[in-house]
Amino acid sequence: MEKPISVVTGKLRSINNNHNNVWFVVPLFFLLCFVLLCFDYSALSGTGTDTDEPAFSFSASTQKSIPREFTKEDNFSRLLDDPLPDSCSGRYIYLHDLPSRFNSDLLEDCSSITRGTEKNICPYLENYGFGPEIQNSENVLLHQSWFTTNQFMLEVIFHEKMKKYSCLTDNSSLASAIFVPFYAGLDMSKYLWGFNISVRDSSSHELMNWLVKQREWKRMSGRDHFLVAGRISWDFRRQTDNESDWGSKLRFLPESQNMSMMSIESSSWNNDYAIPYPTCFHPSSLDEISEWQERMRTRTREYLFAFAGAPRPEYKDSVRGKIIDECMESDDQCYLLDCNYGKVNCDNPVNVMKVFRNSVFCLQPPGDSYTRRSMFDSILAGCIPVFFHPGTAFAQYKWHLPKNHKSYSVYLPVKDVKEWDIKIKERLLEISEEKVVRLREEVIKLIPSVVYANPRYGSEGNEDAFELALKGMLERIEEVREMMKQGKDGSEGFDDRDDYKYTFSPYEAQELEVAAAEALSMATNPTFQLFSSSNDKSSQGLGFFDSPEPALPPPPPPVEVLSSEASSSVDFAVDKVTIGDVTLLKGRVNTKEVFGLPNSDLVPGVYEGGLKLWEGSIDLVKALEKESQTGNLTFSGKRVLELGCGHALPGIYACLKGAHAIHFQDFNAEVLRCLTIPNLNANLSEKSSPGDAEVRFFAGEWSEVHQLLPLDNDDGEADKKGGYDIVLMAETIYSISAQKSLYELIKRCLANPDGAVYMAAKKYYFGVGGGTRQFLSMIEKDVVLASTLVSEVTDGSSNVREVWKLSYK
Repeated sequence: MEKPISVVTGKLRSINNNHNNVWFVVPLFFLLCFVLLCFDYSALSGTGTDTDEPAFSFSASTQKSIPREFTKEDNFSRLLDDPLPDSCSGRYIYLHDLPSRFNSDLLEDCSSITRGTEKNICPYLENYGFGPEIQNSENVLLHQSWFTTNQFMLEVIFHEKMKKYSCLTDNSSLASAIFVPFYAGLDMSKYLWGFNISVRDSSSHELMNWLVKQREWKRMSGRDHFLVAGRISWDFRRQTDNESDWGSKLRFLPESQNMSMMSIESSSWNNDYAIPYPTCFHPSSLDEISEWQERMRTRTREYLFAFAGAPRPEYKDSVRGKIIDECMESDDQCYLLDCNYGKVNCDNPVNVMKVFRNSVFCLQPPGDSYTRRSMFDSILAGCIPVFFHPGTAFAQYKWHLPKNHKSYSVYLPVKDVKEWDIKIKERLLEISEEKVVRLREEVIKLIPSVVYANPRYGSEGNEDAFELALKGMLERIEEVREMMKQGKDGSEGFDDRDDYKYTFSPYEAQELEVAAAEALSMATNPTFQLFSSSNDKSSQGLGFFDSPEPALPPPPPPVEVLSSEASSSVDFAVDKVTIGDVTLLKGRVNTKEVFGLPNSDLVPGVYEGGLKLWEGSIDLVKALEKESQTGNLTFSGKRVLELGCGHALPGIYACLKGAHAIHFQDFNAEVLRCLTIPNLNANLSEKSSPGDAEVRFFAGEWSEVHQLLPLDNDDGEADKKGGYDIVLMAETIYSISAQKSLYELIKRCLANPDGAVYMAAKKYYFGVGGGTRQFLSMIEKDVVLASTLVSEVTDGSSNVREVWKLSYK
């Protein structure tokens, strides 16, 4: 008989000799047996701390009799001291202690990170990633708990809240999920512009190499791991290894596909999940939430609907142009918060809340991608969101928004902006007051679920966005774990792609075959394409976005348009636009009247958006004015060419500043006749001395228009290189396919050696792949022109915009 049993037997004999102690020893005996049984069950469950763990282990929910920090080496007294019921059962999370280069080092070096709409991200790291607290809210906000929060700070905020999560465990064998605190968005932002793909992908490769070596990975091959990213998930799904392609390849790495990722916008893959953008409201108590909700309930709303944003003429399928047009036509029933050209700081919640809290409905078209933070701002304001695409909300935030989208929002689907037949004001006026009240109440009830509460605020009794995200992720991982318990393959469907996720069909009462036909149609026709790929056969595309560019029609032959050909048959109106110290007039014509197209349309090879006033035109005029004031630039006596002129504000500015000759070029002759010439005439008529500059207009594609441009000097001197002293262009490099012909035209036109090009453009154009970095890379390889950054525009209305000067080396 083995020694432990003989010891117990001996004790029992002693007990028989002392009857008075029986009732003390017998319960102790059964308690010891129970403890041994617990240890035995733990071992069988595969929850030990050995590194040789099985591929599957039971969840913490099967071990609720064991306290969260209890290990085999603990004394039995620990078990006696801790209560047996465990409120964290099934909710334990293990927080990986990553090497600092994956998170904290990025914060230490914050000044090197560019978020896309700010020069310096460092101030946004204050207060758990909430940013600076707002001190003067003009009585619009509560006196506390409102911050200037960067919309891309989700990964920092989530990590800080996770550190204070009530069910963290240091024993990973008890954890139901493993959190990987990699600041993927900040890391990518650091290397997004000006670095090759090897640098952009290096941290992702290093992270995965580190993770797969950890014992936690072996249990479920990473399928119980998750991370949180502060950028849209598409940014981590670069389709090719072309240097010009956007983003990193983190989510296409084989090991990463075993993990789940939460971000501000999901992709078409099943292992990506969307959770709310960080808003600027981070309550510290339930009372603060209740107080804010009551404020929004009792607001008197002066406007029927509102829109906060800027036009996106570079996105040919954007509905924003239509929305802005209709808002402007709705007199005092629509409040338009124009975020364009830095007119209003739309990152300041005071400005946004002033608008939204006074409006019944808030229009939420897609932004630079499907989603935008504005939709959550509208919820905070109790403003009923109006959606135009399912990818903006319904297909995204399934853990945070009601499944029945009609209970809290209005849906006006726009499949094709060319078929726009919506009258927003009329549609909204049709909604009864009773329904409006019901919708608004549901919106206000959503406020607690879309805010990230201050970490020092306990969320018991209320689930904020963080708690709901964890709840959804834990349920997701538990489903996979249950599959594995049943002997099924845990990878089945885990990272599959859902091609119907962002189509309209799931949100309409249509049969499956109709949905399939629509998806097929979307796959063969470009609609709101976020990214372009030179590899048409890529199997890693973006759902219905993926489509090869259609063959363009042959360009119209180049032609000179005379000033006398200005159209008188099209309605032309002007608005004043103040650009720094300069006031110019901008013309306004109806795109449908000129081209038979909707106002926000852009049809490659047919109409290139020349009737829209692009942001870069304003940026360029500002830069030219600054260069002139500092003595770096003079137009007096110079020959100037503006390419892709449209409204021609930069060229008009040059004309007013004494240019000897100013020539305007646009793809469409109709743009010159209906807009450029009338706009020039309107601006010159405002001046008492308009000058006597030679003004000419040329229409045509860049590869052919040089045939008409007068490239020799006026005096015809043969020994002097002809060309233009100054070439101006704004928002002309958005299309990669057209960049080469544009660059060749510049080299043909630019006077050597003293000629200069001033170019205004965005760093990156979502949807078409062009941008300043891609264009400048082509120039650098040619070793003919040098580039100098003149100005950077980070007003928050779009991606970072820049003005560059190009000159001969």
